[in-house]
Amino acid sequence: MQDTFAQLLSYVLGLWRHRWLALGVTWMIAIAGWAYVSRMPESYVANARVYADTSSILGPLMRGLTIAPNPNQRLSMMSQTLLSRPNMERLARMTDLDLAVNTEAGRDELVRSLQDSILLSANRGNDSLYSISVSHQDRETARRLAQAVITIFIETSMDNKNSDKKEA
Repeated sequence: MQDTFAQLLSYVLGLWRHRWLALGVTWMIAIAGWAYVSRMPESYVANARVYADTSSILGPLMRGLTIAPNPNQRLSMMSQTLLSRPNMERLARMTDLDLAVNTEAGRDELVRSLQDSILLSANRGNDSLYSISVSHQDRETARRLAQAVITIFIETSMDNKNSDKKEA
């Protein structure tokens, strides 16, 4: 115990002797960090929560015949459907982001950036509650994108329910 205390005391005395050097290094790191943070682009995030009954109308009819997908599979299916290229192109048209793009390469880049900016996650407690997060450099565009994603989400789930009713 006494050896540990002596070693700790020697570290503290060593730090005290070089306190001005440590203070200077700390200030240099802080200034570099502030400069880095000030140069970072602004990013706004719009969040929305959507309740979607992912268990289709076929669930009660098929009870005992098929295995219900787990919540991770549901989330994966919802993400693939929501972030598909036709939906991303539709999202760009709904928010007028496609007006600034003239080439096919630019359109591809726009679709990729929209897919990267949208995050869909499920609530752990409720399998039917989803969170949608959209990030963008412009606050109003982030809000419009989130609203358009919700609209697409609702319309695709309505289309799926209608087709499930027809199949049933």
